[in-house]
Amino acid sequence: MTPRTWPSLYLAIAISFAVAGLGGSLTDLGPWYEQLKKPDWKPPDAAFGVIWSTIFTLCAFSAWWAWHASNGPRQRGTLLALFAANAALNVFWSLIYFQWHQLGWALVELVFLWLSIAALMWHLRGHARASAWLLLPYLVWVSAAGVLNWDTWRLNPQAHAWQPQSALNVADDPPTTMPSASNLPAPSPAVPSAGDAPPAPNAPR
Repeated sequence: MTPRTWPSLYLAIAISFAVAGLGGSLTDLGPWYEQLKKPDWKPPDAAFGVIWSTIFTLCAFSAWWAWHASNGPRQRGTLLALFAANAALNVFWSLIYFQWHQLGWALVELVFLWLSIAALMWHLRGHARASAWLLLPYLVWVSAAGVLNWDTWRLNPQAHAWQPQSALNVADDPPTTMPSASNLPAPSPAVPSAGDAPPAPNAPR
């Protein structure tokens, strides 16, 4: 590659991290996520940012290398379609998992994400073998993420129906406002009983 191709590399990196940013904006590590039971082998949350940053950087270099190694518009068009499908599936998984809280459907979607990576590597195997190898860490990580998704779903079968713990606490707290005089029920008028009636006057003799 020559310096003339560097602008396309910068563009590939910008697009790759724009996709990463979109997926990151959908990744909510709030109360619902904190309530989830996680498997013991799950990496720390801080590691995910490093791993994904590395993967998106490798994807950018893979796309850049493959673009310049492609022969003709048809091959480049297929390359763009495969990378676009992969990016959409990557972002959609974050939406299903972190926003819709559907761990089972996220696992189903992850299968299609895995297949999109495999399709990219298969497409690149002939004319851009180095680009295909650059996607191998992506494929391995998504495989590991699938196992993590499965284990988390198994530990939390009803997670989609949960409310955030903060919302539950608010719902369970008794009201703290004191009733005002205007909110108090009006006293009902007392009905005299038979024992409270005045004595009848004596009849004249």
